[in-house]
Amino acid sequence: MPNNSISRLSGRIIAELTTTNGLSERALLAGIVMAAIAVRLGYLFVATASPGFVWIDPDRYMVQARLLTNGGQDWRWSIDAFRYFEFFKAPLYPVFLAIFTFLPEGQAQWWAASSQSVLATVAVFAVFVMTQRLHSTRAALIAAAATALYFRNVVIQPMFMQERIYLPLLVTALAVLSLAVTGRGRPRQFGLAGALLGLAALARSMPVYFVGPAALAWW
Repeated sequence: MPNNSISRLSGRIIAELTTTNGLSERALLAGIVMAAIAVRLGYLFVATASPGFVWIDPDRYMVQARLLTNGGQDWRWSIDAFRYFEFFKAPLYPVFLAIFTFLPEGQAQWWAASSQSVLATVAVFAVFVMTQRLHSTRAALIAAAATALYFRNVVIQPMFMQERIYLPLLVTALAVLSLAVTGRGRPRQFGLAGALLGLAALARSMPVYFVGPAALAWW
């Protein structure tokens, strides 16, 4: 879908959000989430059907994932699945992709990429929850719509990179944390936020930078 088409659609939705209230807010949120799924999967379908299409995997994550399943035959541990030259990468993303390597070659990439597209919509809902808690429902709807239809969030669908699961995990963790901080602060909410931050750290190590400031802020 062209950039200007997505921008016009986003503009119309945001204009509608500034004049809505009541029960329509839930309908709009459902529409935004469905639009996020439709735009992402639609772009993925069009991209993969284009002549000369190739999956974008510069760091060879699918190759690393296949090392964990012996080429899609059975699970096995291999430190080479996380090696990047003389460094080692966070392990969760290759493990996530390894689930799909039991499928035939073409299907493995498709189902992995489409699963990532669905995970991206979780981030859309999490942005709504977090913004609603910290600001207002109207601001939350606008933020969710912008997240759902932002052009660069759409065109990465054929790509394999850590951020495809790292960002949904991180944003969801922060949304749960916002519920805990602005509510009664139930231990299970803080525990769930911590577990999600831990998973995000296993996808990419950057979330560890949020733990210290968050703990100090709560203390």
